[in-house]
Amino acid sequence: APTAKPTADATTAATETPVQPTNNNNLPAPSDSLPTEKQTVTMDMSNHAMIYAQTLEKIRNEKVEAVLTMSDTVSWTIDGSTIPEEGLADINLEVTTGESAIPSEKIEELVPEGESYVELSLAHSGEFGFSAVLTVKLEEAKTGQYANLFYFNEESRAFEFICASTVNEDHSAGFEFKHASEYVIVISDVTMEYITEQKTDSDSQIMDEQEVENEQEFMAEEAPAKEPVKAAAVIALILLASTAIVIGGYLIVSKKKDED
Repeated sequence: APTAKPTADATTAATETPVQPTNNNNLPAPSDSLPTEKQTVTMDMSNHAMIYAQTLEKIRNEKVEAVLTMSDTVSWTIDGSTIPEEGLADINLEVTTGESAIPSEKIEELVPEGESYVELSLAHSGEFGFSAVLTVKLEEAKTGQYANLFYFNEESRAFEFICASTVNEDHSAGFEFKHASEYVIVISDVTMEYITEQKTDSDSQIMDEQEVENEQEFMAEEAPAKEPVKAAAVIALILLASTAIVIGGYLIVSKKKDED
């Protein structure tokens, strides 16, 4: 399952004048504008969601924190210190909100009545190879509420609770991602770990009930099979008894004849 955790501050503001990279998302050379201390740079990704491997290398090498603005409601924050030395690749960071590949009936089963939610669909599939904080503005959420992040496991066709992030004053919540897939954010007044706990208990109960049912079916199948065995045993005993009587009678008759 993917790992994600809420951030302490979901809205990271740029401390320097925003830098608008041009070709290939290239960051400015360190000698031009980046001081030696780690700074935050902002990149407008609204028209181009692909971040290239060489850009990730620059973010890592220059030790900066890059805020990638995808839209008015979605942004990624990548800390250069989390980017590994090897294995980098071009990644599509596009995020679609309000729709996903998750079946609607599954969402209805998950979301409590009266609660609002937001579907998330990430264009990339699988591991990022580094950590990235996704900040999402949730207009219907109130400050202090919880944004509960659930991952939809396509193999098990079930949701997995990832974490709960507190909604900030600007209605945003942040989540740290290392993996991209299909998600749902459920907004509520409480954290929703209990969903996973209830599902685990329910699954255990279903398994226990299934075991009992299987045992009953087995007993029912075995019972008819044992009845013929019992009947055959009774018949055999009757035949043995009859044979013994016949033999006994024959011996008595023969003995009388001999005496005569």
